[in-house]
Amino acid sequence: EQVAKPGEITLSSEVIATYNDLKMAKKYQFLVFKINEEGTTLEIDQIGEIGSTFDDVVKSLPEKEGRFIFIDVLKDYGDRKALKLIHIFWSPDDAPMKKKVLYANHRALVQRLLEQSSNN
Repeated sequence: EQVAKPGEITLSSEVIATYNDLKMAKKYQFLVFKINEEGTTLEIDQIGEIGSTFDDVVKSLPEKEGRFIFIDVLKDYGDRKALKLIHIFWSPDDAPMKKKVLYANHRALVQRLLEQSSNN
């Protein structure tokens, strides 16, 4: 596990490995991450199998809690098509303000930590 600075969250080796399986090995269509109840650790919430759709992602999201979503989408570049990994920040209007702030404060950090860990 990575050690977090005060106010940051940690990523387990399982989170890093699963993210790398999405990004590099293309084993999944999407991943949904959540912050644990203590606000200290990023956890895997949902794994979308290959062939899952964006509608599948939306159906898996809670109505009152934030999430970090990474999804491989097929992008048409005209002369070719390729998968592109995109990051979606989910923060529903009905989420408690404390949770909204927690997720908003960690949005860039989560993306940066996952990118850094996949480059190691």
